[in-house]
Amino acid sequence: MALRNAFRLLGTNFSLVWKNLAYKLIVFAVFGGIMVAFGLHIVETLKSAGFFDDFSEFWSNMFAMSTLEFNIALVDLLNSGADIVISNLASLSLNLIGICVAFIFLCVFVNMAQLPMTDVIKGHMSSLTKFGFCGAYLRNFWNSLKQGIVLFLVKLPFWAIIVVSGYYVLNLMTLSSIWAILSPMLFALIAIIVISIQNTVFACFTPCLALHNCGVFKALNMGGKTVSKRFYRTWSNNIVFVVFAFVINFVCARYTFGVSLLVTLPATIVMNTIFNLVVYYESQGMRYYIDSNTIIYSKEFSEQDKAKVAKYVI
Repeated sequence: MALRNAFRLLGTNFSLVWKNLAYKLIVFAVFGGIMVAFGLHIVETLKSAGFFDDFSEFWSNMFAMSTLEFNIALVDLLNSGADIVISNLASLSLNLIGICVAFIFLCVFVNMAQLPMTDVIKGHMSSLTKFGFCGAYLRNFWNSLKQGIVLFLVKLPFWAIIVVSGYYVLNLMTLSSIWAILSPMLFALIAIIVISIQNTVFACFTPCLALHNCGVFKALNMGGKTVSKRFYRTWSNNIVFVVFAFVINFVCARYTFGVSLLVTLPATIVMNTIFNLVVYYESQGMRYYIDSNTIIYSKEFSEQDKAKVAKYVI
């Protein structure tokens, strides 16, 4: 029910997808440009060490390779690049630190869009009130900044698990033809489980921050307590959503040469924000609008309303 209502709300708030896309493009342009500036020296080092010659050879032969040969060649190429960077670590240390700092700021500013989006959608769900994204962003800037930092820190262990899993899966891919086929499926399974758990644990964090106007850590605590009451139901919905998002983004990207990601990725982010709000509203028994003709009532509060009416009748 929560997932279905979230999809319906995405349709009535689809303009937020374009605003989210514009915001993400600006953030990636700024911090991506900084990362490129720091990365130029690293690229020059890789070029002088012959890494791009190896890459050209790999690219020219990749379509003639079997799956196992492709995986072995890819892992060897990645290890070669890592060895070059490690052997020149002294001269590249400032560049690597600059890239890491820019990447942290990139993640924080990407996360900062969550609270203003939640504020805009909250206005629609609560009273069909329309708020501008830019106004909500400026109004919630400091809370959004604090929330962005906290989200980066609390989600870091989950992404570390995915990165470490990816490293070991890459090595598994080179063992045999069977593992070459099974390893991507194994990694996809691990990623779906980890991301769905992460989304479930922090599902009500931003809604608490937006609805109660409280501190970041208080909202994190309130959100955790709210989710714990219906963890498995929320997790099962999140698994369905993550799988659906993976499939839609992969299929659309494959048949449009990646162009469709400009729409499907921001739509996925907005959809996740809406789903989190729906989960919180339903967990609190709060009524909310889908559109001007549709109001969703929770079962618990509908029964309470009936009890009040019956009391006055009696």
